Amino acid sequence: NIGRPKNPYDPKEAEIIIEAHKQYKFGARMLETIIRESYNIHIPHNRIHMHLLSQGLAREEERKKKKRKWVRYEREHSMSAGHIDWHEESKDGIKVCAILDDASRKILAGGEFENINTENTMKVIDQLVERYWLICPLRELIMDHGAEFGAHRRDEKGEWDSEFKQHILKYEIKPILARVNHPQTNGKIEKWFHTYQRFRKDFPSFEEFVDWYNNRPHGSLNFNKLETPEQAFW
Repeated sequence: NIGRPKNPYDPKEAEIIIEAHKQYKFGARMLETIIRESYNIHIPHNRIHMHLLSQGLAREEERKKKKRKWVRYEREHSMSAGHIDWHEESKDGIKVCAILDDASRKILAGGEFENINTENTMKVIDQLVERYWLICPLRELIMDHGAEFGAHRRDEKGEWDSEFKQHILKYEIKPILARVNHPQTNGKIEKWFHTYQRFRKDFPSFEEFVDWYNNRPHGSLNFNKLETPEQAFW
């Protein structure tokens, strides 16, 4: 065996790792910062990862080891742009729609439904308006070409019209269509759906899950200060 000898197993260290993972549900790299800031102890992320693997709380993901071919963009100010999309759970058939703020990563509105359609999508828009319009209206909304948005009916010039589009224009929200075959445009909310898929089962209600997500540190924010989407938004 070559290299430095491994540190002996520490039950207290393991207890901290499990406790931090239970609260935040992060992987090893982010838990390293969480543990350092919250518990005032440094545990290397490789050591954290090995312990999570041994407990079945982590997995090796080859896609995360590959270099990305695109550069992430983000807005500077909250409510300058949002992302809206739908996700269907394959196990129980629940459909979830959400609006994510681009700058802060906060979930602004959303819900679980039986059907993906224009009516339910407009309900999520109305929820957004009810919560935030007196504070600051959303300027732009990024979406894909889904039928629920009516964006699949574009003409030769790439223009389109639909009941949903007229509904958001009523609130002076500018619709922005994602590029075709470029899912990274809406990648932030796709990442949130991944989090939803993994951890929604741990919470009694959709609202409690969203509250947990909005109030836990986010890796794309000021993670060294454990900044949450809720804090970044305000």
